[in-house]
Amino acid sequence: MPAYSGQKYFKNALAEKGFRVKCFELRVTGVNKYLLYMVRRPPRELVNMSRKAGLVIATSPTVINAIIEYKIARDNHIPLVVNVRDIWEEYARVSRSRFSRILVDKIISYYYEALNYASLIIVTTDKMKQYYCNKIDCGKIWVIYNGTDPSIIKCDSDHGMKDKDLVYLADFNNPYHAVEHLLHALKYSKLSLQVIGGGKYLERIKRLAEQETPGRVRFTGRVKYENLAKYLCRAKVGVVGRPFTQNPEYLYTIPVKIYDYLAAELPVAGMVPLAPHTVSS
Repeated sequence: MPAYSGQKYFKNALAEKGFRVKCFELRVTGVNKYLLYMVRRPPRELVNMSRKAGLVIATSPTVINAIIEYKIARDNHIPLVVNVRDIWEEYARVSRSRFSRILVDKIISYYYEALNYASLIIVTTDKMKQYYCNKIDCGKIWVIYNGTDPSIIKCDSDHGMKDKDLVYLADFNNPYHAVEHLLHALKYSKLSLQVIGGGKYLERIKRLAEQETPGRVRFTGRVKYENLAKYLCRAKVGVVGRPFTQNPEYLYTIPVKIYDYLAAELPVAGMVPLAPHTVSS
């Protein structure tokens, strides 16, 4: 079972039912990332850990999790469960060069090999289920909706006054949050913004904020989940953004930050692509 943001809750829930859970996180950075995708060889530590396992659970993206753990499950003749949080393949197909798309298509074929082997696939929205039902056995796809922990993200008088107009929460290792549109719009207002999160694209966003709205955007960097309420509860509106494109990656998924905003009792402002529709006379 790989590590991800909801690991603690998932692991605790399984432990309460009497299961013994071991977690393993693949290192998918630098040269190791490309080696994993090309060779698809499970790390020795993971191989040893899995020998006595009765079930393998993978979370995707990153899709290499599912690919590697499929090999572990297949070689040990044990069931595989894949938790799909995002339609990564749709994003990847339109965000790469022509040469890279050849590699991406190959990776996607490995990914679908894993999904076809899996005994159970968990998705987070009904639209995601509909998407995958057109590609693999629909009978093994279950919808478990995203959520948050309202016992942790809750607002009270201890959090102080609401002194930020807007808050934007994101993982800025991904480039598709459309924050640039928000910063451009703020240039024509007097609203303040607090940006929560870190990642490789954050410095670019900081430079843009200094150009568009100098002095009105505060960056907190990464914040532990247990401390999110401290920041969310001082904002008046939570903002979520998606690229203005008709890609199933954005149309069929719901960002987890929306549930965090709602738990903090924030109205949500969205920058999203318009869903396809028809007009009849």
